[in-house]
This record gives sequence, structure tokens and C-alpha cells, in this order.
Amino acid sequence: MIYPIGEQDFASIRKRGLVYVDKTELVYKMTHESKYYFLSRPRRFGKSLLLSTLENYFLGNKEAFQGLAIDKLENEWQQYPVLTLTLGKGEYKTLEDLHVWLDYQLSYWEKQYHYEDKENDAAVRFTNVIQRAHKQTRRQVVILIDEYDAPLQAALNNPDLLEQYQSTLRNLYLCLKSNDKHIHFAFLTGITAWGKIGVFSALNNLKDISLDRRYATICGITEEELHNVFHDEVALLAEENHLTTAVAYQRLKAQYDGYHFSNEGSRVYNPFSLLRALDEKRLNNYWIQTGETQLIANIVEHAHIDIEALLNEVSMPIDNMLNNKSYLKNPNTFLYQAGYLTIKSRDDDRQEYILEIPNNEVRFSLGSHLIAPTFGLEEEQARLFRGDLRSAFNNVRVEEMVKTLNEYIFFKGNYMTMGDKELYFQNTLATVFRVVGYRVEVEKASAQGRADLVVQSDKYIYVIETKLDTSAQQALEQINEKGYADAF
Repeated sequence: MIYPIGEQDFASIRKRGLVYVDKTELVYKMTHESKYYFLSRPRRFGKSLLLSTLENYFLGNKEAFQGLAIDKLENEWQQYPVLTLTLGKGEYKTLEDLHVWLDYQLSYWEKQYHYEDKENDAAVRFTNVIQRAHKQTRRQVVILIDEYDAPLQAALNNPDLLEQYQSTLRNLYLCLKSNDKHIHFAFLTGITAWGKIGVFSALNNLKDISLDRRYATICGITEEELHNVFHDEVALLAEENHLTTAVAYQRLKAQYDGYHFSNEGSRVYNPFSLLRALDEKRLNNYWIQTGETQLIANIVEHAHIDIEALLNEVSMPIDNMLNNKSYLKNPNTFLYQAGYLTIKSRDDDRQEYILEIPNNEVRFSLGSHLIAPTFGLEEEQARLFRGDLRSAFNNVRVEEMVKTLNEYIFFKGNYMTMGDKELYFQNTLATVFRVVGYRVEVEKASAQGRADLVVQSDKYIYVIETKLDTSAQQALEQINEKGYADAF
């Protein structure tokens, strides 16, 4: 099986016989139900491939869809002029960068439709292209805009530049409203919906399907798709790592699954990380290498974050899920949109969502940004601490683990006892292990009592009992007498 890792050209993927998880039934449904759409998903989740699929569909490239679900649904295969604007590839350090990139794409379309319009601004030129394409082809235009908010993300820490980007893009995107009679279909993707700051409010005719349960799986790979499409590949991964196939499925699920884009919809795996793992036969942290943006670093540095809550679960008003003014005022909105949090449940009485970290890969990635500010360490200290603690934990070197905790946390002024000392110590340990990337349960209930901490990796489970002014032996005896480990 050949994986389309990092590839976004649908026609090329199909022509070369690369693996493709069929989402075309949803594409057909979407294109026949409404006209204007917006979809928010984290980076590296297949948004660009989805737009390429739509592009080929509207270009009437029937051959590329042979054998897929849409092949049985579509009978007409009409061809439309398609304008695809990709904004996710620019650096956008200055306003000139944005203008240069827009000019590049507009010039391509103007050449395609034999019309040069260098005298006017981007919005006027875009309008002229739309109208000219409609007039020349006698078919309404399809407009696909990928990463529409990328310039805004790049200017988060520069208010003046952000305002300039907003003004330029607002005028550009308003063309989708003012040229309605010339447009057959429009689809925008991005991370955020900037409704409160003017850009997205200009596009109030868009149907936002970001939280729509019917389209919850349009990007990402479901559990059913993993088993149906990749079972043999999972078996090979299991063999390579000396696991049973059942355990390999469990490891993949813990590492890459857990994204929930609707309270009722199915969960999905991160497609980029899952395909990389199956290709390399290793369960590494792939998303952190390419999916991260400067956004998370800015949030950790400048916004107030309740780290203990973040590592457990946080609540979010429904109205804020995809619509926010500032990552400084409500960082959890951006953490959700960027893929660091996902939907756990919805409370209709309180009109809020409960969010949690989706999987181990994200937990590791998020923790890498939180260690230093949480415990007052320098970046290099944080890196060494994390490496030392994980090495000791994963190789069951308990004395070394205790030594590492003492050296970096408890003996260096990074820790002060407060209030109930035993409880505070217990909570500090829970935060340490969560930030380092492990799953932690506090006061884990059993038939005869509650374990102070249960810390889990993919290979090991540590049951921890904390005691103040007594011996470690008494704590161990309590674990055994109460049967805290029996459930495992």
C-alpha cells in the first residue's frame, strides 16, 4: 500500500493508485444541498485534499472518481470554471507579502480568461475574474478558498498588520456575496471563524458545517475506515513491533484517535499521523513535527491558561466554539480550533461544550509547550527534565524517576507546599505527569478505596499513594490491602 503522505492533489493520488479513503458520498451530499460552505479543521487534517476533490468533481473529471461512492450517485458530470485560491503557503510578514501572493493567483486567472487588470485592487480584480469566467464559459463559477485565515494567523501578535490583513481579505471575500448570480458553489476552509472581527461577518451567507454531525467525518479517518481499509497494514505494524494486531489497534487509537467534531458524530483519527505510523511502522509523534503553528507558542506565552484544567477538561460556551475575538481572552477556543482540544460532551442546560485533549500525541505536543512555564524552568531544562522523566518511567527505573522529580521540581524552588501539603503534593505530581504526556487519574476509585494517582503509558500503569510524615512501606501496604491495582 502506497500512502499519499503530504500529497493534496486528488487526481494525482487516484491516477498513481495511492490509498484514498472514500469521502465522496459526503462530497455529493454537500454539493447538492447548499451553495456556500465553511469548514474549520486543524492543520494536517486533509482540508486541502478535500478541496482538490471538490475541484476535480466540478471540473467533471469523472475518470478520477471511478470506483468511488460518487461514481454511482452522479449521472451528469457537468464542468464548471473553478477558481482555487490557496492562502496557506505564504509567510505574510508584511502587507506586501499578502498583496504579492494575491497578485500571483489573480494574474494566473486573468491570463486564463484573457483579461489583465493590474490597475485595480485585489477585490475588484477578483470580481472581474468571476464575471469574466462566467461570461466566457456560460457556466457559473465554483470558488474554493483554502486556509482563508492563514494571513490572520500570521499577524496575531501584530495588531496593526492584523487590521490591514482583515481589511484586505474582508473586501476580497465580500466578492462572494456581491457576485452571487455568477457563483454556482463556494467552499472555504480554515482554522478559525473570525466573526467578531469583521472578516467572517462579511460572509454571513456561508453554511458553517464545522460542528455539523453529518459532516463530522469528512476529514479524518474513522474507526470503521481504519479496520476496513488498513487492516492488513495494521497487522504489519503489529508484526514489526512484536505486538498482537489487537494491541496494535489499541495503541493506534490511544495515540491518534479521539478527535470529535460534533457531539453526536463519530470520532476520527488524525489522518496525517495515522498514515505516517502505518507507513513507517512506528507510533511516533508525527503531528508535532509539521502540524504545529506559532499559535500555540503565542498562547502559552501571552494568554492566561488554567493548566491543570486544560490537562484534564475545560468548558466552552457554545457560541465561542468557532467564533472568538482574541486568543488572549479565550485561548481554549483557539486550542480547540488548532486541534489541541476536542469535544468530549455537550451540556445543553448550560449551553456549553466540555473539551478534552484528544489523544497521546497531542498530550505530548501540548506538554512540550507547558513544562517550562508551569514549573519555572528554562527551555533547555524543560527538555532535559521531560526526557529524563520519560526515560525512567518507560523503563521502570523508579529511583531514577524520583531523583529526576527532586532535581528539577522539588529541590529547586520550583515547588512550595501550600495548605493541605499531602493533597498539594499529590496535585503537583498529577500535573507533572500530565504535562510530560501521560494519562493521569486522581482519586481512582476501587472496591475498597481510592488510589491517589494512577498514571498510564501504553506499556505501564503506575499506582501511586502519597503519604505525609510516614513510611513508604505503609503506602505500599495500603495499595496492596485496598487492591488499588487489582483492576489492572
